[in-house]
Amino acid sequence: MLDTTTTIEEVLYSPIEPYDSGMLQVTDLHTIAWEKSGNSEGVPVVVIHGGPGGGGQPAYRQYFDPAKFNIIQFDQRGCGQSTPHAELRDNTTQADGLEKGRPQPHPESATEPSYG
Repeated sequence: MLDTTTTIEEVLYSPIEPYDSGMLQVTDLHTIAWEKSGNSEGVPVVVIHGGPGGGGQPAYRQYFDPAKFNIIQFDQRGCGQSTPHAELRDNTTQADGLEKGRPQPHPESATEPSYG
């Protein structure tokens, strides 16, 4: 039976801040924003935001136990803090998939679980 008495705040982990973040040039045109939060030695999990045009959200950090997981978020091409914003050239689902396997800044994420 569906529990309608539990609130979302009771289910999520407490808010946390990233321990590292930056911008990664992935093509001559596109630079993607990324961040890491949680346990830097924890199990890496890549959080992929919805779209179109959205970006990573601070609340996504609260979906995972920060003591257990190294939470890696990146804004896909043309989204969120990535540049150029809303650019469609050289921006495909296949291209976004390539970002997950790039060696920097998150080499551990190439074979780890994804969420989103």
